[in-house]
Amino acid sequence: MKNLCVLILTALFSVSAVSCGTSMLRPALTLDKAGVIPFCLSPELTSLPYDSLRSDPFHIESLSVIDNYLQVVFSYGGGCGDIKSNVYYNQLVKQSFPPQLDLKMTLLDNDPCRAIVTDTLNICLNEFESMARGGGVVIGLAPSDIKLRYSLPLN
Repeated sequence: MKNLCVLILTALFSVSAVSCGTSMLRPALTLDKAGVIPFCLSPELTSLPYDSLRSDPFHIESLSVIDNYLQVVFSYGGGCGDIKSNVYYNQLVKQSFPPQLDLKMTLLDNDPCRAIVTDTLNICLNEFESMARGGGVVIGLAPSDIKLRYSLPLN
């Protein structure tokens, strides 16, 4: 039974690592407090202005950088149906030290319920790893004004 649990956790880690585009030699995700590997969403490149991306209202409660992903705790009105979250980036980097970039999170929640729901989304930061290893990068996530520094040690 113990071997079965280890096998299942190994399989989950493999799927999660591949979905985030990480190397199997250096896992980017760690187990959470419950021993579960979190899913992470890769940002999608867009050429559209961020204010033209459709989204239902939501509030970003907190942001934190954990290993190679950005953990977002957010709340929204709903609770009766499924939601769809997306994260976008446009490759515009503000030249400063450290450089700064902004991501945009959207939420589509097509249900009539109005309960306040709090959820967590993990965003893969692999796309920005070279900047993180080159002195770090400050990442903002619209519609929030919160900015965090993402940095990793040199290889």
